[in-house]
Amino acid sequence: MAQGFAKTFYNTHRWKKCRNAYIQKRLMIDGGLCEECHDQQGYIVHHKITITESNVNDCDVVLNEKNLMYVCKVCHDAYEGHGVGGHGKAKALCTFDAFGNPISGREIDKGCGEPIGTGIPPYSRHEKISPKKPRGRTSWFFCAISSAMRSVFFSMKGTISFAGGMCFFLKAIDLAVKAGFMIGLSGRNGGQIMRDLSTLTWKEVKEIDKRKSIVFVVFAPIEEHGTHLPLATDLMEGEYWSVGAMKKLEQRLQAECFSLPSFPIASASVNEFYGSIHFPMKVTYEAAYAVLESLRYMGFQNIVVIASHADPQHQIAIEKAVRKINKKNGLCVIAPMGQIFMGVSVQKAAVLQKLEKEHGNDYHAGWVETSCMLHIDPENVREGYQNLPDTQITDKDMISCKRQLKAMGDYGYIGAPRYTSMEAGKALNDNCIASICDAVEKFYRREDYQKYGNYRLYKILPLHIGFLKIAGKVRRRKVSE
Repeated sequence: MAQGFAKTFYNTHRWKKCRNAYIQKRLMIDGGLCEECHDQQGYIVHHKITITESNVNDCDVVLNEKNLMYVCKVCHDAYEGHGVGGHGKAKALCTFDAFGNPISGREIDKGCGEPIGTGIPPYSRHEKISPKKPRGRTSWFFCAISSAMRSVFFSMKGTISFAGGMCFFLKAIDLAVKAGFMIGLSGRNGGQIMRDLSTLTWKEVKEIDKRKSIVFVVFAPIEEHGTHLPLATDLMEGEYWSVGAMKKLEQRLQAECFSLPSFPIASASVNEFYGSIHFPMKVTYEAAYAVLESLRYMGFQNIVVIASHADPQHQIAIEKAVRKINKKNGLCVIAPMGQIFMGVSVQKAAVLQKLEKEHGNDYHAGWVETSCMLHIDPENVREGYQNLPDTQITDKDMISCKRQLKAMGDYGYIGAPRYTSMEAGKALNDNCIASICDAVEKFYRREDYQKYGNYRLYKILPLHIGFLKIAGKVRRRKVSE
């Protein structure tokens, strides 16, 4: 424990500024790992040369970076003269079991639990914060079933009709299955946890092992997708692909996957339809850069941007932010969707190869996106898409906004929605998830990831014109009443 003269020093502004600067430096180097054991996250800045009354005012000792170490609590308490009582390894006053439940020192003496000074420090991993054991998928399912049974019981007592109660019961079973499935996706999978980073506290984020973690960030627009798909189609696809990829990656890499709430920020060349909310390329770039820079300053070294909107303006804006972050901080971010949309992917299923050969140039809300959404959530696909006429456009014409609008007509899609199928949707989503996994796994290992990390159209300078102030304005006008 610090003595009086040391406490005065540790409360000074100059020390706090020096300490914070050193921690930030360590976060940039290795994510803030302990410099002693290189296993746990750093907890405290330690002076190699012990502070005494004779040197407490010597800046070459107390504020010299060469005399500092960022270490975890266990390693710090093990140093001579440190820890509780100043006797090296501290006797634990309290520790925690596998589920985060506190265990008193008396129980430790009896052999229960693991002493803090010799084992895992308290809150060394954010999963152990909660004192409750998380419910599994089966538990949630039976909770929902129990609620359904209660509804039938009340119906028999005359609250509602028995027939109505049975209908509610069957509906509740259906919801229970869906709830169990969805909670299973966001809960524990294969011994690992996928979590929304925004639901954690700052301390829990600090204690994440940044080297063994992957953070997914979705950037996609709210925009029209014809008369048969919702405005949030790109966002829903990006979130579905992210969750599917995280599940597989946690099992393959034994890494922790985190996500952030999706950012509905994107750029596009065509903006003249009701419902579309687009941003200039510069705004998309700056927003993406700010998010990625924040994550990098937290120490994360494996950040994945899922830009689930294929428009070149959007992909270039995201790619520009990624390149700047990697240039400034070292390789830490990858945005694979641009290349995946360009055809760089794992082997495609036969049904996709056949459809692409027979009905190519399906760019927007055609059979590709409609099939994806039909597989993700059929209730969000409006009836009537089977009867919509095909719209034709060439690759060359896609460069022209006027020709895109002409092809869209009054419907707002480019392609052939009538060839939509559940089989094609499953194949498309599976292929996209598998391709994301391939890209992220190679990026995580820093091996052969480059084919996913360099957007092919980025080198076409005319596509960067949106960054100019004059040309970068978003056109907003009505197409039809």
